[in-house]
Amino acid sequence: MWAVDAGTAARQPDAAHVWLLELDALSAWLPQARALLSDDERARMDRYRVEAPRTSGTLTRAALRLILGRWLGAPPQALEFGAGEHGKPFLPAHPHLQFNVSHSHHRALIALDGRGLELGVDVEWHRPRIDHLAIARHVFSQAERDALSAAPDADRPAMFFAIWSRKEAVIKATGQGLHRPLDAFDVSASLQ
Repeated sequence: MWAVDAGTAARQPDAAHVWLLELDALSAWLPQARALLSDDERARMDRYRVEAPRTSGTLTRAALRLILGRWLGAPPQALEFGAGEHGKPFLPAHPHLQFNVSHSHHRALIALDGRGLELGVDVEWHRPRIDHLAIARHVFSQAERDALSAAPDADRPAMFFAIWSRKEAVIKATGQGLHRPLDAFDVSASLQ
């Protein structure tokens, strides 16, 4: 059986925990990962027509189940998920346990907090050759667009993805998803 190291999580319940997973390194365990999923989760993954998102989704969801199972001392396959008004997943039997997941390209990010604090995470692959300013005009606030426009050309891609990831994390933490317009709030444009 494949393993995700969740050992420290159970010993530090007063802190948020974050795991960064290199999905390519886990791909050999795809059959075992798939076996951890519920029938609904497997059906959802099977709807992907392209192999890469199906594989990354399966590995990420199985890793989430392993981490949550280890935290709770429960079999990962036995966990039952619910969904909030806009689709944010939660564990009805453990409402104090907050978690969030993101995956992009060959990486996944999983965050967990046992104190009941809302959290959101986002990981983004820095895709080359996109028009950062054109996308920003449609989804960033005026302050974010101004900061991006004023940035040196060399810093613009990193700043764009920093802003984008922070905005995604906010809407995921609040559970609003894209029901909250991305241009309706500001996040830091800092590269720190």
